Amino acid sequence: MPYMVLNEHVGKYYSELTNRQLNGKISNLKKIFSYLADESAIESNFVLNKKQRRLSKEDCTKARHNLDYGSYLQIYEAAPLFLKVAMSLTVETTHAVREIYRLRYRIKKPREGVCGILWNPEGRVDYIDGQPIYGTLYIHRQKVQKSETSAVAIPVTQAIKDIVDLSKTSRLHCPYVVHRKPRQLQRGISKETDHLYQVHHHNISKEFSKVRDSLGLYDHLKKALRPTYHEIRGLSARMIEEQGISATERMAHANADTTKIYTRENDIRWNQVPAIEVEPKMSWGGR
Repeated sequence: MPYMVLNEHVGKYYSELTNRQLNGKISNLKKIFSYLADESAIESNFVLNKKQRRLSKEDCTKARHNLDYGSYLQIYEAAPLFLKVAMSLTVETTHAVREIYRLRYRIKKPREGVCGILWNPEGRVDYIDGQPIYGTLYIHRQKVQKSETSAVAIPVTQAIKDIVDLSKTSRLHCPYVVHRKPRQLQRGISKETDHLYQVHHHNISKEFSKVRDSLGLYDHLKKALRPTYHEIRGLSARMIEEQGISATERMAHANADTTKIYTRENDIRWNQVPAIEVEPKMSWGGR
């Protein structure tokens, strides 16, 4: 019975992974259940019986295809509101779904492990090179949270403010920018969320792939090779580079030339990035 549950879990959450990625997930599960067996939480580590996929030369060399901007726009137009908001935020910030789903409408101060917007006091609008700035969007990446470059401070441009305003058209009360009303009554809240309307990052990614396939985009590719939500980050980086600006700082990658901002409370270094708008203004009409 536990083995059947394991197979259901793998099929539900890892069906679109390449063989190489799937093997990594299985290895992690084996480690987790070995720990549980050592602590006598379970009788034995049944995951050890789960065989990994045999890798071919193709598995080791092929990677997912990039997402092109035309396909991004088609998916955006067909997407439900919460996915539109998430996709747009990733394009403008370059950040992945694990950060976007944690983005709060409002924070009182920048804090470790928190993603959210600190608005200018009393609705003040500042200007940088003639561009209106409404506040600062703070992102602390989970994946590399111990790195000095993991905390990023992004000026809230008109484009980002427009995305936030779009999210509010749901008329739902939720502290998180990416949210939706559950399609069916839930028994509780997911371990990685703390509000009923907050959308788990797995569900954002799954909805993206669902819309992508419903449009027939990339049908000529195997599912494991089709661009997923994560490829929006790469698309954003390419669009920024096309403007002659480095995307490294904004993505919270290592860079020696970042501007250092410290908060008195915890001395986290927040890397201030330039105020830029990534998407061409002509595409905003769909929002």
